[in-house]
Amino acid sequence: MDNQSKHSRVKERIVLATAVVKLIVEIHEAYPVLVELFNMAFNYDNSVEV
Repeated sequence: MDNQSKHSRVKERIVLATAVVKLIVEIHEAYPVLVELFNMAFNYDNSVEV
């Protein structure tokens, strides 16, 4: 009984660690886009005439 609970806790930690790694990879891949959007938002020139 105790072995099953230990195994389930290990499995949950592995699943959580995998999810965290996937999140870090997604943020790393989206980083250039996020930086560009941030720069566009804060460096927007209001004097642009259409």
